[in-house]
Amino acid sequence: MVEGDGVSAAIDRFVMSEFSAEPRPGPSSIYRHWSDRRGLAMKQTANPAEASDTLPFAILLLEPQETLPFTFSPVAPGYFTPSPSWAMHGRPDNAGMVLTYAPNPRVLLWSAQHVRDLLDRAHHVLGDVIPQAVEADHRGLKHKTPPPRRHRFAELWREVCPLIYLYTREARPFLDPLIVAELHAIVVILERAAKETTWSEIRPTCVDAHNFLHTLITFLSIEMLERTQHLVLPALSVNMSTREPDIRIHFGKVVHMEVKVPNVLVRAPGIRSEVMTEDDAHRLIERVARSAVGTGGQIRADRPGMLVVGGFCLAGEELPRLEEAAASYMKRRGQRYPFLSSIGLTFLSYGRNPALYGGARAMPGFNYVRNPHAQASFP
Repeated sequence: MVEGDGVSAAIDRFVMSEFSAEPRPGPSSIYRHWSDRRGLAMKQTANPAEASDTLPFAILLLEPQETLPFTFSPVAPGYFTPSPSWAMHGRPDNAGMVLTYAPNPRVLLWSAQHVRDLLDRAHHVLGDVIPQAVEADHRGLKHKTPPPRRHRFAELWREVCPLIYLYTREARPFLDPLIVAELHAIVVILERAAKETTWSEIRPTCVDAHNFLHTLITFLSIEMLERTQHLVLPALSVNMSTREPDIRIHFGKVVHMEVKVPNVLVRAPGIRSEVMTEDDAHRLIERVARSAVGTGGQIRADRPGMLVVGGFCLAGEELPRLEEAAASYMKRRGQRYPFLSSIGLTFLSYGRNPALYGGARAMPGFNYVRNPHAQASFP
């Protein structure tokens, strides 16, 4: 294992191997519409019925860099492989996950020390937020009416502590690689967030379970924008007296992005959730837009820009339904709100590769629907 510090060294911490000498170009990437990939999945499984039920999308990794308009994300460096003991005796729960079959996977071999490093890096950026969140989670579990949502980082912390410290540095723990993939993705996003001058104001808000997830989606969106060569301006103070958008981008002129993370799109891997219907998607987009767009919202005539709807562990059929709902909203409301350039969908899902004995990876995505009546085209 190569030692290193910071986001720039995140990928260097792993030993990597590739299953094939030459990466093959493919039409899919984490930035393309997932609906385009159903055909790939149908071709890569012997049973079309199984593909439609359990393999909605197939992901091709290691596409040649020249075919991609962005650099490889440190949030999703590849598949975290299971330890031999977990590969033999682990019982993966694939609820809320995407089953993937990558012909040229990037494989990451990790040890107990890497997990301890992730926890140390998380403590470096979150500080006393961690014990506060863990303690609040503990109190909630003991309460006669537990909270409807646990703090996701506290859940992950309890999954690995204190057992991870009982292994030697080089040991391969009996631990679901999904936990390592999710913990890695979260830490990398938080390290990007910690670069902001306003991080000292943002960090304490992460004690709250929902604010923590909102922070992840906000800075995942920023990380994606920066890798597509957009200049993201410094985050504004969270203590401002007026309703201001979460993100500002220099796009010839300053445009804005407001991030919303509806409760219905907050899921955790391994937990089966009710799939959103088409009617649900239309109602959701309408409700979120009503709260953020217009005279009293963050996206308004003097703050033109994009509304971003964020979520976790989306089911395969939910993304096209949300896209269709956004397109329908633009047809009905786009002319009334020309300062709304587009509605985006930022999501952080997770995939598992059965061919790698349950190896898991993060799958961030960013899709959008343009307003045909927008004053300015963005993104």
